Amino acid sequence: MPKPFQRGGLLTIFSHVPDAVVVPVTVNNSWKVDRYGKFPFGIGNHISVTVHKPMPIAGADPNEIIEAAQSVVHSSITSTAV
Repeated sequence: MPKPFQRGGLLTIFSHVPDAVVVPVTVNNSWKVDRYGKFPFGIGNHISVTVHKPMPIAGADPNEIIEAAQSVVHSSITSTAV
């Protein structure tokens, strides 16, 4: 199961760049590449990257934006480490 997003850095960015746009990105199966550490390297694993709809933060509650981004990313994960 994915861990919750860390909010501190995001809230700092939101306060310094109030017109920023959050673009959630999901990376599936990246854990397979280094599941054994740095050697042997996981060659031949299919990794997919999904770029989701941008979320402007202007005029929105920062915590709601973080929750929405986390929800989108977590719901798009197709496999987790076993």
